[in-house]
Amino acid sequence: MSYLALSSHPFVDETAVAEELANFLELHKAELAYMLDAYESWAATNLGGYPSRPAALAFNPDLAGASLVSSFLGAIRVNPDKTYSLFVQPPGWNGRTTGREPLALAEVDVFEAEFPNSPFEAIAPGDKVRIIEVIASASDEPDYGMDVGLYDDNGTDFGPEYGFGIQPFGNPALDYGSQAPFHMSFPHEDPIIKAAG
Repeated sequence: MSYLALSSHPFVDETAVAEELANFLELHKAELAYMLDAYESWAATNLGGYPSRPAALAFNPDLAGASLVSSFLGAIRVNPDKTYSLFVQPPGWNGRTTGREPLALAEVDVFEAEFPNSPFEAIAPGDKVRIIEVIASASDEPDYGMDVGLYDDNGTDFGPEYGFGIQPFGNPALDYGSQAPFHMSFPHEDPIIKAAG
């Protein structure tokens, strides 16, 4: 859907250079620290019921390498056990037309291919990638495990550290149970919807 929604945008054919998360963080860590703190402050002020990020999870720009990546993943409170590979997901109607190497589902998805998904294509640091490919692929990414195990009762080591509390609805024992509260934002909708869960 993102491909269709953005297909007429002026940036559709612009490109960006792919880089590993660790390299991106190293280059932009000062700006990211400022931005993440500013967002946290804004969210705490403007979003009723927002579960503030615990102070211990603030992004630490003084770190480097794997420690910097861990600090970032904790600061944005996503699944730190997931592999964050470089990939794009081509539009479903095109198949593979770019000539890129296919990327195994297991490299992207934490669910061990339990759910069928569109093909993924590997990209390498330094590759030029169309911006629309990056946005469209990123808009689908949470389905592959970024938001798994984030609540206190999901049975992960990191869930209780993140401050989101008990999973508001659904089965916290399911490996994908924590996704619905984040994807669908039911906690912010009518209480009847929550009662039905």
